[in-house]
Amino acid sequence: MHAQKVGRRIALTGFLVAALLVSLGGCLSPGGGEKEGGGTGGKAAAPAADNASGDAARAEAAFGRDDIASVNGSKITLEEMRQALATDTSEKHQLLMARAEEEYLLSFANRRSLSRMLFLEATRRGIVPPDLERHLVFDKMFLVKSEYAGVLVREAKAPPGALEKGVPRNWERIRLQELLVADEETARSAEGRLKAGESFDALVEEMSTGPAADKKGKMDFIWFYPNNNLFDLRQSEILFGLKEGEVSPVLKTPLGFGLYKFLERHRLSDAEKRLGYSNLEAAEKERIVKRVIAGLYEKHKIWSMDTEQKPKEFFALFDDWYSKKVPVEKVKKAVVGKVDDFEIRYGDVLYAVSQGPKTPGDQGKIDLFETQRTMLGRIVEAIVLSREAGRNGYKVSPYGQLELDWKRESLTVRHFQDVLFREKADLSEEALKKFQQANAARYTPGPSVAILHLFVQENRKTKDVYDSLARGEEFAAVAGRLSEGYPLGVGADLGYVREKDLDGTIGKKVFALGVGEVSRPIPYRDGFLVVKVYGKKDLKAGDSRSARGRVKADFETAEKVRVYGDLMKEIRPNYRFALNEKEKPRILGELAEIRKRVESEKKIQRGLHHGG
Repeated sequence: MHAQKVGRRIALTGFLVAALLVSLGGCLSPGGGEKEGGGTGGKAAAPAADNASGDAARAEAAFGRDDIASVNGSKITLEEMRQALATDTSEKHQLLMARAEEEYLLSFANRRSLSRMLFLEATRRGIVPPDLERHLVFDKMFLVKSEYAGVLVREAKAPPGALEKGVPRNWERIRLQELLVADEETARSAEGRLKAGESFDALVEEMSTGPAADKKGKMDFIWFYPNNNLFDLRQSEILFGLKEGEVSPVLKTPLGFGLYKFLERHRLSDAEKRLGYSNLEAAEKERIVKRVIAGLYEKHKIWSMDTEQKPKEFFALFDDWYSKKVPVEKVKKAVVGKVDDFEIRYGDVLYAVSQGPKTPGDQGKIDLFETQRTMLGRIVEAIVLSREAGRNGYKVSPYGQLELDWKRESLTVRHFQDVLFREKADLSEEALKKFQQANAARYTPGPSVAILHLFVQENRKTKDVYDSLARGEEFAAVAGRLSEGYPLGVGADLGYVREKDLDGTIGKKVFALGVGEVSRPIPYRDGFLVVKVYGKKDLKAGDSRSARGRVKADFETAEKVRVYGDLMKEIRPNYRFALNEKEKPRILGELAEIRKRVESEKKIQRGLHHGG
């Protein structure tokens, strides 16, 4: 959990931050920090020297060299921003997208100030999340595991030849144009037409059904075997031996039968090779840490669901909760593991899972247990390694302590939001009806399909998806195990959707599928979707779970913005915000250097992963 993105620690979700900052006009202005009228949406204030309050002036005078902003004297530091930009790709993206460094600085300061204000208000009201201190104990163990692992491998040496085995042949990648079809007969027919003089481009446009069809068949750059999961060793030899413009014979791949035209070869620069080698080195160091942890297990008495396959009492309790016979709180207290005298509860596992990569909301008991058993094993590792670190006198680094402070703030603010929402939101059926009537145009009925979907970041990972489906595994189970997110909705099952509910060309491709059919990989954002259609019908108003769920989700979102907006207007006059104007030029200079470094890193990454 130590390596999680900083952005996840900012307690407000993205849409709420945006909505509230717009409604309140922001906490900090370019001129100095305060807004007219207590910050309830007035125009930006003039520079602090002209009209800032005495409190704001005193706060600015108390700024240290590495402070960015303050909320009632509570400082947001430059170190927070440095670490956010070092660990969070979304923060790096925001910096690159900003028109100027000052725009990003104000955005970061506003988001952090808004979170800090809510944390201070929750503390003032005495609102504390249940099990906060226990959660922080687990956060600290994961953090120590991450930091101490770095200590263990600092002097570690990889076994002779271990890294060389992972080095791609000649550090080069090639780019191909793909003509992919479902069966060998069609592929042979296309091969004959090529030999008769027809254009490869024209045949791709006419026949290809591959994931690159939307890009005229042009694939991303690929490594030589075994560093790609699409072509075997023999096929890689054939493809890497082609010259520019040459076309391969028909090759059978996990996605069908294809002909491949050689487009270009990309040899990595020295900078790209260094990055690739460091990635291989990091993977080898991780293996070393695993071996160290395995050796430490002998010093401890360990039991967990991960090693003991028949915790009958717990499974019986879980079945009772699953059928709603007992409350979830009772299940959370159940002991599912133990390291010496330290008991691991089911609630600890749920918390650890919630702080990591998001898992499907409801993929069935088996998939949930698979995820939780994996996390339970990681918890045991964290306990073992953190205890070893303690015995050797290791203490959390200053950055690690900053992480724990952020976590305390984040958990407190999220709990505060939940409490506030339960108390203030009007979720009655009458309010829901009024919302639906007022927004009727957004929920127009029409032809629809019921779909399941999953998402992976790399096309090669779709091979595992199709292999699993070919073995007869249910789509939902495959999604629960392999999906790296659900960008089209919450969970794999979207229920019935209309074509216009889906982005761009996705709708056309999905609606072209028959019931029971699974799509080829569909390029989407920075990855690929795989979609299965399991039903079709003419959707009537409010006819489906998906339609009702969409209305309800939008309604709850609107209520959150209203409730939290009302809170801001109530408490905002009690808080004073200030920006460190004195150090701002130096901070902006550092941001400019970070921006250059991030741009350089992205350029190298593009060369390594996409061939430039």
